[in-house]
Amino acid sequence: MIAVHSTYKRKRNRAVRERALILAASRLFASRGFEATKTREIAALAGCAEGLIHRYFNSKSGLLMALIRQRVSQEVIDLHEKLPVAATLEAEIVQLVDWETRRMWDEREFLKVTLPRAFLDARLGRLITRTTLARRAEAIRQRLNTFKEHLPQHELDAVAEFVSAIAFVFGFSRPVILRQNTEENRHTANVIAGIFARRFRQSSPGRNGRN
Repeated sequence: MIAVHSTYKRKRNRAVRERALILAASRLFASRGFEATKTREIAALAGCAEGLIHRYFNSKSGLLMALIRQRVSQEVIDLHEKLPVAATLEAEIVQLVDWETRRMWDEREFLKVTLPRAFLDARLGRLITRTTLARRAEAIRQRLNTFKEHLPQHELDAVAEFVSAIAFVFGFSRPVILRQNTEENRHTANVIAGIFARRFRQSSPGRNGRN
């Protein structure tokens, strides 16, 4: 019994330390950049020994990968729990574009760290493709599958790609890289989403079966 309790305590303590290191890395990467941040600084902010970074994550890059996985998991949870599925496909497309565009803007500091690293680190690039892009696209597809009786699967998949692309362009690329007005870009994204979504008005009755 004592051995079981001791094992549980070690696992719990490790989980606490991992979360502390990931949180510290998130703050420092966002404020100082990945390259400029030292592992000793991450450890100091987390209140942990520097050696734990290498024990738990193998390297600073491994810590960044763990951070990406954690954030994507939380983003998927937030999408499902905080945004109820709309009554029609048209309304769902519009609200998904607005949600994702806002999220891209909110995540801008994190994206400014991860995207440049993805160009330099092939493993990180594959991870972003496999986790960040694929998991978010799958989460959007799952919501759109609510309306699968109205559209074939390949069209719903295309709608999911549309949502992701519009959100990235108007939530990150234009306001962050091109330094265009954030609110104007968000408004433009919503207008485009509305125009695109109108084509589904006749083919997308509400979930109660009525237009």
